[in-house]
Amino acid sequence: MHRGLRTMLLMLLAQDFAMSFLLPFWQRLLITIAAMLIASWIVGLIWQSIFRFPLPSYVGGAVGGLTALPVWDFLKRIRPS
Repeated sequence: MHRGLRTMLLMLLAQDFAMSFLLPFWQRLLITIAAMLIASWIVGLIWQSIFRFPLPSYVGGAVGGLTALPVWDFLKRIRPS
């Protein structure tokens, strides 16, 4: 067998083996949505206590979206116990 083909097959098998131990998509999605909502809610409470008027919705959406990026990346890397 050609060395490059053998290496590619081994890499694909290792990737498939590693993917079988990662969190399923639906669990990552639920955790990410929960993190977005919680972060947006906490920032809204802090904003309300400082400025005495509600957090604009676009700011809450931006906070939630920026929270989702690192959470999703982190959840792609961890494995369930």
